[in-house]
Amino acid sequence: MTQVMTYPDFKEYIISQMSDRYPDADDIQIRSVLKNNGLMLDGLTIHTKDRSLIPTIYLNDFYTEYQKGMHLEQILQHIQTAYGNNLRASAFCPDDFCDFEKIKDRIVFRLINRQENETLLGDVPFIPYLDLALVFCVLVELDTEQSGSIMIHHSHLSYWNVDEKQLFAYAKINSAHLLQPECTPLEDMVESMLRRDDAKLFPSLSPAFPMYILTNNNRSYGAGVICYPDVLESCAEKLEDDFYIIPSSIHEVIIVPSQADVSLNILSDMVQEVNQTQLAREEVLSDHAYYYDRKANVVRY
Repeated sequence: MTQVMTYPDFKEYIISQMSDRYPDADDIQIRSVLKNNGLMLDGLTIHTKDRSLIPTIYLNDFYTEYQKGMHLEQILQHIQTAYGNNLRASAFCPDDFCDFEKIKDRIVFRLINRQENETLLGDVPFIPYLDLALVFCVLVELDTEQSGSIMIHHSHLSYWNVDEKQLFAYAKINSAHLLQPECTPLEDMVESMLRRDDAKLFPSLSPAFPMYILTNNNRSYGAGVICYPDVLESCAEKLEDDFYIIPSSIHEVIIVPSQADVSLNILSDMVQEVNQTQLAREEVLSDHAYYYDRKANVVRY
């Protein structure tokens, strides 16, 4: 029986193999990358002199597949494919990031958990929202079919000579324009967007009451749409009711009218169960539900 490599040995093996396959690379390394909710991943980067925008290939899931029996050669091919796909012609020039005038109309915000991201929030500008936080990034076009983003850090603000309020002002406008809100009946989205198990997550909710998925047209970090101007007011007007907000993930929320036979505590218990059993750690937004009061125009929990 072939002995399974330890994770440190696996990483050394990957670097050795990539060095053989990319002999012209200036530097090949694996570095720890802080992701959402404090998750640390190991990112492989292959630096070459002719490219200033370097893709990062995360190795953690590859090692899991290796432990499950995937052949090393297959893993190496997957890494090379992922690297090649990320090297497609980019419409974004990294030098543009130094000029605030060139990127200000691409600044958007994302909604994340404040407590779970204390380390990250020490390095990036943010705006508190309830027990959550709005952080900022710049959308970049990688090609005609693909986009990416670059997180904005405090060092960028110093270089640009702008502050959080200015970022937020641009992000409110740009987010609503570039990542437009979508509100779709839950049953219409189950097959196309949600994981199959999610259709069974809220059995106590009466089918007589409509439920909606609220996200953005990119369906990435779509939970932030609840911070768009007038979005919650529009949902309340459509429902003609106050409503609960279920943070199903960082990518979307579920809207449930208040007349449904359910309580905030019950929904919060469901959210916690889903977070523990259905979601990857980095996709969790909050461990409880929220309530929107349309008369006061406030969200509480």
